[in-house]
Amino acid sequence: MVAIRGSGLTSLGREPDPSSLVRAAVDRALSDAGLDVDAIDALVVANAAGEAFTSIGNVSVWTATEAGLAGTPAIRVDTGPSSGLAAVSTARGWLGAPGIDNVLVLGWEAMTSVPTEEATEILAGLMAADEREAGLSLPRLVACLTRAYLDRHDRSLAELDRVAHKAHRLAEANPIAQFGEVTLDEIAASRVVADPLRLMHCAPLTDGAAALVVADEGPVEIASMGAASDHLAYTQRRTPPERFQATQDAAEACFASTETERSDVDVVELHDAFVSLEAINLEDLGFVPDGEGLDHVAEPEADALGPSPAVNPSGGLKARGHPVGATGLAQTVECVDQCLDRAANPVADAGTALVHSIGGFGNNVHVALLEARP
Repeated sequence: MVAIRGSGLTSLGREPDPSSLVRAAVDRALSDAGLDVDAIDALVVANAAGEAFTSIGNVSVWTATEAGLAGTPAIRVDTGPSSGLAAVSTARGWLGAPGIDNVLVLGWEAMTSVPTEEATEILAGLMAADEREAGLSLPRLVACLTRAYLDRHDRSLAELDRVAHKAHRLAEANPIAQFGEVTLDEIAASRVVADPLRLMHCAPLTDGAAALVVADEGPVEIASMGAASDHLAYTQRRTPPERFQATQDAAEACFASTETERSDVDVVELHDAFVSLEAINLEDLGFVPDGEGLDHVAEPEADALGPSPAVNPSGGLKARGHPVGATGLAQTVECVDQCLDRAANPVADAGTALVHSIGGFGNNVHVALLEARP
């Protein structure tokens, strides 16, 4: 068995000092695991753009030093926004090697120290060069996908507003979340970023860190994982413009290696850097039929957790925050907390959770199933 022995997550928001982020996440994960730093045998670091955002190079060694692990084997994993979950997969492979009993998986990103325009350019590096040269950005690519989805399924912009509203309602109760509740009117009135997407349809720039101790034994098992990639360029994809084949393939690989069914999943923390992606990813993961992802969102006056499975009870990337390299780990920590009944927005009797994390623009996807141990 590969399990999560301990987990820790910093507050998400504006804290551009990566040293303090790293130390806080490590301290919380070790405390939760009941271990001292000397018990860690290897370190896997998830970071997507530390050099560009912070001018820190040799990220794995820098992180090991800050974490009090200088001399410990350390490796960096970078798959863009899915780096955190990819790092968990790497840790699973290390575990059980001679002398490797406890692996610390640590993700961090400090994004707010640069202007928004510069951050947008940095994140555009996840795209194909010809798409960047044509003047596209990640918000503009998602706008194309969003428009295709709305048109194909005859859905409205107001339904996207409801997704954002739900995310912020849930984040209001999450003490580590970057943002709290906002009104539907405020969402609808926010400025257009890339038509039809408005500012309040997009996840923020976020500083934050998260950590897990992965070991042979622990209260939450990593029951299975799946991964898949796709063409770098959006125009070369195999699927319709409003779908992500890599998510479909990663989910199938994850469920194929376990007896767990989708109907057994109580909680899903999925990638919603833009609110339209919540519906699209829920469909690609196989939880709802095509075109019905927006029907899974709770009405504004209803319980924000909505129907089963509960989707992004943490507030998601949209409202909890999106510290790119750390996001997959932040999602995993939230799912661990759900399985252990200590989450800010607890889902009743949650014992099985799914984590879904996208790297790039839908082209490097990782999925994990977590199960509470009896």
